[in-house]
Amino acid sequence: MQQAIRLRYNYTEGGDFLLDGKNYVGYFCIYSDGAAYTGRELTSYSQLLTPQENFSSDYHYTSFYKDLVAYDTLTLPYSLNEISINMGELVNHTTINTKLKYIHENNLYIYSKLFYADTNVPVVYNKTAAIENNSKLYGWYNTVNFSSFGYSKF
Repeated sequence: MQQAIRLRYNYTEGGDFLLDGKNYVGYFCIYSDGAAYTGRELTSYSQLLTPQENFSSDYHYTSFYKDLVAYDTLTLPYSLNEISINMGELVNHTTINTKLKYIHENNLYIYSKLFYADTNVPVVYNKTAAIENNSKLYGWYNTVNFSSFGYSKF
C-alpha cells in the first residue's frame, strides 16, 4: 500500500474542521488520501479532523492559494464552454455532476482570490535575517546591534 503524501499544512482559526464534534482551532495537515489531521504533519499524536461543509474548508483541499496580487489577471479553471451543456450533448447524471463540479471548482478559485497575499511580517519584529560577518551562517539576529554584520557591494 502506498503511503499518503502531505499536500499542505496550515492554521485554522475555526470554522473549517471539527474534532470530536467540536470546532477545531490550530494547525492541520492534509494528505493525498483526502484525510486531514491535527498538527503540521502526521504524528502519533495527530487526530483525524472532519471537514465542515463550506467554501473555506473545501478550499483547503484544492491547489489554490489565497494570494491575490494587485493587477493580477484571473483565469478560471473551466471556461463557459466547458461548463455549458451544448446542443446535442448527451445529458445524464454524469454530465450534470461533471458540470456542477466544474462550477464548484470555479467558485473555489474565485473564493481563493478574495484574499490578498499575506507577508505575515509582525509590526514590532526586532530581528533581521542576515549572514554574520566572516561567516557563512545565515540566521536571525537582533536588530539593535548591527556591528557584527558584514556588508558587501552588489
